[in-house]
Amino acid sequence: MNEQNDKQADKRISSFLSAVDHGAIPPDKQSLNKLKEQSMAEFLASSADRILQSEKTRTISLWRIIMKSKITKPAVAAAIIMAVIIVMHWFGSSIDIAKPAYGITDLPELIKNAKTMHMKGWFYNSQAEQESEEPVKSEFDYWFDFENGRYRLHKPGGIDRETGKPRYFTTVSDGRFIMSDAYRRSRDGQTQKLISFTKLSPFKARLEAYKASYGFLMQMFGNVGQIEGSTKIGQEEINGVMYDIWQSEFFLVNGFGNRIRTWLASESGDIGRVLFWQSKTRQKDDANLRLVFDLYTIELGIVPPKRIFDTNPPDGCILSNTKETAQTDTLGIDTQKACRGDYELHAHIGFTLKDGSVILGWSCPDKERTELAGKIETLTSIPQKPIIKYAGHHLAYTQKDGIFYEWSLYVPDKKPPARNSLLGYNLNIKHQIDESAFGNRPGSLVEDLVIDTNQDFNTWVRGAMAELSDDGKTPLHINYENVLQLAGKIHNSLNK
Repeated sequence: MNEQNDKQADKRISSFLSAVDHGAIPPDKQSLNKLKEQSMAEFLASSADRILQSEKTRTISLWRIIMKSKITKPAVAAAIIMAVIIVMHWFGSSIDIAKPAYGITDLPELIKNAKTMHMKGWFYNSQAEQESEEPVKSEFDYWFDFENGRYRLHKPGGIDRETGKPRYFTTVSDGRFIMSDAYRRSRDGQTQKLISFTKLSPFKARLEAYKASYGFLMQMFGNVGQIEGSTKIGQEEINGVMYDIWQSEFFLVNGFGNRIRTWLASESGDIGRVLFWQSKTRQKDDANLRLVFDLYTIELGIVPPKRIFDTNPPDGCILSNTKETAQTDTLGIDTQKACRGDYELHAHIGFTLKDGSVILGWSCPDKERTELAGKIETLTSIPQKPIIKYAGHHLAYTQKDGIFYEWSLYVPDKKPPARNSLLGYNLNIKHQIDESAFGNRPGSLVEDLVIDTNQDFNTWVRGAMAELSDDGKTPLHINYENVLQLAGKIHNSLNK
């Protein structure tokens, strides 16, 4: 009987939503009043059915009903919101609007989608030979605003010889300039802080902010495969929030064993703490793990403090340059710098797509910045067991400041492992002239960006192409779907 009543109520709601869709127009006061009257009649009838049920509250999956209704017109959005409010009024707590339950495999997406981030914790640096010696403990504090290319990195950088304490460095980007500090010893033996500035384009600023956090967190959570085997080992309440404790153990491609313990709130997706251990040797039977860092604060989507990305130099420092005299950090070639040899070959930026294919932006100008004297013909995986070869194909080219930039697509001859299972790619260069004439030749690609979605592609791949184009535009045929289709065709031809 209850099941039959449920179906009748569902049918009324679906019928109501369908009626809303067929009459959907930009909502005005009259239409909303009519909607309210109509909804009251429908849901009062549904309420009568509820009286016939047992005292146990019936759960209606409102979103299931809405998704099954044939709503097609954008103007109905306001009406649906009104309907939801009315449904909640009449059914009260009996409606179960399902809340997501977050697990450890949701972390990569949560981190990747964060627009801002704050991380704080301890680095443990131990070069001691004796097991009894305590590692040096140094605090770090990172802030990121990814959309605007802003970040602040406050981290240790070695030990002060006089005090024996960690020496800290701060790098700040306000989206236009990077302010970095360094130390030097004056003639009278005093330590002085030096401040220098670097100018950035908007794209380059966003890229640097992303890379500064990407390498740090993706080592732990970027590869879903390495955390799928995580085990929930307990729970702990921190500041009134209950966290599930997840633990995973795996080996990175560099041979070191790793253990990660993560505190994750299943209701909110908040990260309470992360501990990271690593083996002291590359031996797989080495069970002697040392604590590398303790992240006791990870906040996603947090509003940064107002002046946290301020690039005004602190009092008492020495300026190496000013914002007005700062050099611009470019994605491409700095045309103001002379070639170190007769020719140059540069790999500017790389991307690994979800199918394992690689896009690489590179250039090869001579002193006149015109002639192509060499090309990056193929890639090979690092490590090379089993060896994976990537055949290179022309994808597009752009031009900026008189320099041509080639964008090549490299397709693997077999299905490659996840990107986190590789150290990178060797670049195999075909020289058209004597290679000794080259002043610069890249050997490998290790800092590529992983592209999983159309949004990733538009932001980074198309963004990079526009950055290295005089008109700031991307070739029209370059989009995520086209490139994946092309890679698939090339892969099939390689395996015939």
